[in-house]
Amino acid sequence: MPCGVFAYAGHVEYVELVEARISLSLRRARTPRKESIVVMTETSHSPHLSSVQLQSLRQDLEEQLNRRTQHLRGLRAEAGVGSGSDGTWQELLASLAAADRAIAELTQALDRLSAGSYGRCAHCATGIPFERLKIRPLARYCIKCQRQHEAA
Repeated sequence: MPCGVFAYAGHVEYVELVEARISLSLRRARTPRKESIVVMTETSHSPHLSSVQLQSLRQDLEEQLNRRTQHLRGLRAEAGVGSGSDGTWQELLASLAAADRAIAELTQALDRLSAGSYGRCAHCATGIPFERLKIRPLARYCIKCQRQHEAA
């Protein structure tokens, strides 16, 4: 169970915490960072994605984040009613936790994009092909390393 979700009474605080994280993520995603320029110029790897490709991926990530935000608002409205059974309430908490994880993953991907490390394998630093990122924008590993990671 995620931190901050202990009982029915704590649901409002948890939802507010998640919404604060979303708000911060959206502000960060729209604000270019000065250090991202430094990271891009100091890296030993040349960029393998064009600026057009990166912009397309950023837009996809931001759209997903916005959809998750809307979903969270719907869940919050549902939680505000609070008239469900224990089973329904547990499903709602699970949905809130899943939305929180998805938002965290999207935020991390947008942070990597701003830092200049997005699109590189977290294990071998090989460039992840644009086609893979377009299908799986949260991919952190190239296909070879992903297979090794899943086999372990």
